[in-house]
Amino acid sequence: MKTKFYSFFIFSMIIAGAMVSCKSVNKLYQNGDYDQAVYTAVKKMHKNKLTPQTKALITDAYGKAMEQYKIEIDYLVRSNDLYKWEAVLNKYEKAQQLTNAILKSEEAMQYVSPVDYSSALQLAMQNAVAVRKQRGQYFMDQNNKAAAQQAYHEFARAYSLSNDLEFYHLKEEAFNRAVTNIVVAPMQTRYYANNYVVQNLENNLLCNLQNSNSSLFVKYYSTYQARNKNIKADQVMELFYDGIQAERASNHTKEVNAQKNNVLIREVVIRPDSIVKEYGTVYAKYTTHQSSQNYTGRIFMQINDAGNNQSLISRNIEASYCINSSFASFTGDERALSTEQKREVDKGRINSNNNHEEMVRNITETLTRKIQDEVRYYWN
Repeated sequence: MKTKFYSFFIFSMIIAGAMVSCKSVNKLYQNGDYDQAVYTAVKKMHKNKLTPQTKALITDAYGKAMEQYKIEIDYLVRSNDLYKWEAVLNKYEKAQQLTNAILKSEEAMQYVSPVDYSSALQLAMQNAVAVRKQRGQYFMDQNNKAAAQQAYHEFARAYSLSNDLEFYHLKEEAFNRAVTNIVVAPMQTRYYANNYVVQNLENNLLCNLQNSNSSLFVKYYSTYQARNKNIKADQVMELFYDGIQAERASNHTKEVNAQKNNVLIREVVIRPDSIVKEYGTVYAKYTTHQSSQNYTGRIFMQINDAGNNQSLISRNIEASYCINSSFASFTGDERALSTEQKREVDKGRINSNNNHEEMVRNITETLTRKIQDEVRYYWN
């Protein structure tokens, strides 16, 4: 009895699953989503989950999908859109993908006679590439960097469509015409400055400009790199570093009188078995010192045209950092100090913003970032 019930249950689940599958294909078809109706039907055919009635839908769904693509393609072909052939190519690709899904299913082939769009795909691709090539050559003929940038994008798109090496070389030629090569001259100092700081600042700036450049068509080189790679400079960046100047420190002190009573002052030895201890009051002056000092680093940046030495950008760039410090000292008898006061004296001088090295690092990083922002704004 249990065996019969189990068999009936399994049979019912199979029937229910087939009904759900049918409803899924039917729903897609009724909603006009013919592509997905075909894909879903093929998938469920492979798993033997469709009824004969629903299998018949695949014929009509495929036909309607192809008809829909034909209408869309005819509309695109008649349009005046310059790049219409890329949209046509996209439509043919989707139609061919649907055809390929049918070709991969022996059962689906019993219901559908798929249409091969390979020739139409090839023709649409050729037309799309021809438009890109014509546009690219049009921009190249204008013989300026801005137009060469447009040509680069046209040839790059043609290469991505066709994978033809001709367009790879045209793309590279357009890029070489479009790019602006900026040579960063060695940093100069107007006043005395730490050589290590100057070298570090120069290296970090060049590295950041090269690695985080927002413009595809702007390249930065050191004078050594440009000479070594035989790069012709379009522009020259000059940097004049004024060093880091310290402003007058702001100092505040606070004095507190400290005393402690009943402190052992001395011991008087009368004889070995007789010692007299003298107690009294001890005094000290406890002083807290607080200071703040602002430091400012300055760079003058100038970018000149390498051909006529005309100034294109000139900026004064500053970065500031403040060091706050505190420490405590005393005069008099240390025994008069409290435990907390002794602890503060033992700490010595404390820089709450770390130390001098951090100040230098912070200022140089800020100067580097501000220079990057200036050139990024100019090239955007």
